Amino acid sequence: LKMDGKYPDETFKTDFDRSTSPLSALFQDSRNAEIKLPSSVNFVALRETVLAEATFINPNNKSFWKKWIDSPQFNAILAALVIQVMDCLDDNGHLNVSKLTIRKENPVMEKLSISVAELIMKSKPKHGNSQDMLFLRLPEILCFMTVNSMQSCIPRLNRIFNSIRFREILLDWMVEILGGVKVNEFSKNKHWIFADAIESSIIVVQENAAHQLSLKPPTPKENSLEALQDPSAKLSYAVSKYSLEHSPIMNVYFNLNRAPNTSHACPTPFKVYLSHSPLRPITTMRPETLISEGKFREKKILHENVKNALKSTSAVQNQLHSQYVANKRSMVSD
Repeated sequence: LKMDGKYPDETFKTDFDRSTSPLSALFQDSRNAEIKLPSSVNFVALRETVLAEATFINPNNKSFWKKWIDSPQFNAILAALVIQVMDCLDDNGHLNVSKLTIRKENPVMEKLSISVAELIMKSKPKHGNSQDMLFLRLPEILCFMTVNSMQSCIPRLNRIFNSIRFREILLDWMVEILGGVKVNEFSKNKHWIFADAIESSIIVVQENAAHQLSLKPPTPKENSLEALQDPSAKLSYAVSKYSLEHSPIMNVYFNLNRAPNTSHACPTPFKVYLSHSPLRPITTMRPETLISEGKFREKKILHENVKNALKSTSAVQNQLHSQYVANKRSMVSD
């Protein structure tokens, strides 16, 4: 200790220095250079942790997942995601989700799109249907490994990384940029990602973040305000019309090396009506995919009517049973 009142900084150090390594300076000539994970991340230990904890990995398919996790494309995807998410956090741990939006001229997203495209082409020719299994679970693995990588890079923000809310936002974002659509129950069968997470509040800065927008709350119809305030009244689902094409990250890939004022567009988008949770649209990264916002369906359970229906049903069942027994006795006597 120094007697002048200045104490040495004994904070645990890693090679990831936020003050000298912003997003634009993490790698020189980023479009041509290889993106790598910070050296503080033990990739081998992280891979073995995933293989041991993921509920869908078993001794029969462990070699399959190990092969893909060890691939150069997967390493590049993970490194790009870590860098992008790091850029969304300030020194106080505030998460600026507006930076998660896929933007043009983002070298990290460009490298990510190239690696995803290479992974698709690498898995397609020889492995057939295994590609579906790989990309179905890919966001889960990437979310888990991204969180653990950031814990190694910035250990003082572990409270943020261990928050359930932080992991929900991260998983939600990765599912949409890779698959193109959200799922209504994004945590279903994915509890292993939240096994060591805690209910901790985090500060989220939105700044009109597209992927955080939800549909407008339902407008109560005439004589339905009481129903909405009634605990027995619930909003079941909404049906909206979507124009589906490439995922956000694939749109980045298809627009590489194009003129600034031109962009690739899918000539034949798939237009379909899909049901979803009322306040959770299926696509949010690209608002133009939502053609028409669906109407909310109001569901209310009238318990008295349910009881009367059950009673009448039981009476009909008893009557049918009595008639069956009488007919059976008549047949035996004949």
